[in-house]
Amino acid sequence: MSGSGAIDFQMLEGPASQKTSYSNQPKMSKDLGVFPITPGSSTVVATGPCAAGMTVSYELVAKDSTALYYFQDYNPAALGLYVVAC
Repeated sequence: MSGSGAIDFQMLEGPASQKTSYSNQPKMSKDLGVFPITPGSSTVVATGPCAAGMTVSYELVAKDSTALYYFQDYNPAALGLYVVAC
C-alpha cells in the first residue's frame, strides 16, 4: 500500500453481479464517508440494522494518492470488506 490510505466507502442502490462493470454499476445511494486504512488494522465504517434476506453492494474508492496492490491467498486474515453481525 502507498499514499495516504484514504478510502471513500459508498453503499450502492442495488446488488452487483458477475456482469457488473464500472460502466453499468448501480448508482451510489449513500456515501458512508472517507476513512484512512492502515495495514494490520480494522476500521468500523458504519453500524445499523441488517436488511434480512437482501443483497447489498458497496464500492470502495481510493482517494488522494492511495494505491493498494496485493495477492490474496487462502491463509487467515484475508483482505476484504466484511459485513458482520455484532
